[in-house]
Amino acid sequence: MSSFEHDSPRIRPDGQDLKAHSHAEHGSGLGSPIRFQVWPRRGLITPAWAAVCGALASGGLVLAIEPLLRLALLAFLVDVIWGGLWSALVATDWATPLVRWQGWHRGSPDNVLPYATPDGPAARLARTWSHLRGWWTDLLRPTLGPTLAGLALSLPLALVIAGVLGARPLLLTLAAITLLQFVFARSGGDARPVPDPQACFEIALPWLAGHVLFASPTVPSTLLALGYALTYTGGLRMSQDRSGLARWNLGQVIGLIVLVAWRQPLAAGIAGLLFLGQAVSQPGLFDAKTDEVESNVADRFLRFAQPWLMVTMLVAAWGLRAAGAGG
Repeated sequence: MSSFEHDSPRIRPDGQDLKAHSHAEHGSGLGSPIRFQVWPRRGLITPAWAAVCGALASGGLVLAIEPLLRLALLAFLVDVIWGGLWSALVATDWATPLVRWQGWHRGSPDNVLPYATPDGPAARLARTWSHLRGWWTDLLRPTLGPTLAGLALSLPLALVIAGVLGARPLLLTLAAITLLQFVFARSGGDARPVPDPQACFEIALPWLAGHVLFASPTVPSTLLALGYALTYTGGLRMSQDRSGLARWNLGQVIGLIVLVAWRQPLAAGIAGLLFLGQAVSQPGLFDAKTDEVESNVADRFLRFAQPWLMVTMLVAAWGLRAAGAGG
């Protein structure tokens, strides 16, 4: 997932992610297969865009064939391969098949030993094996088979591509895989929305991956990556409560502070005007009666604000490049 919306709003009014909701309904062993896929919703802001901004902020990106090819390969890595891993592990309902396994009693036990007693270890092992085989054949393979195949392909592919790009992109890829494992374990594999780790995975880590592709990481670039990840989190939370709008604004304010601190008044001024263009439309987000953010209005605001945020990220990256603070 790489934007705030696609054909339908990214966040439902009740705060549930539409794709996660779809997995929970259709990936629960009821016969609808879960297909391994890239980011569930396509839109303007993608991990590839964050990687390009990080590369620009590093100061090491030049208009030559070799660095541009490396950047294109990195964009493929963070957008397609990382995206497929997130979709398979976090946006897929693994909990339902695992819960159903606890009460799975289909299949006839195989006689692993001809003289095994009914209650002996060999008979219990045969029953367990039979239930496991039936669970795989009747439930897991029809629903999660393509996802498991995708994982088996993408995990080594991610490591190979990152290794080709260098040691630092490989370390960032390992960090992304570790974050995936943490989110999966913390959520129990139930495909629930996880805005904060998602923003880190889709914005902060790709930005840093783009930066370290050409230079060592720096404090200002890391602060920008975290700031715009915070803004992205706000976009994911926008229709849930007022904290989403606060995060959206705070992340961009952090970007402005970084540009001012590193003495880039032109970049800070442009980013400030872009932020002001978003801010003037924000009072209309709130319902007059409840003083809460209306979900349909929030969706329209995000569609309007995404291009502004994209340009802001690019301007901030250019500011760091101009300041020589990238590498």
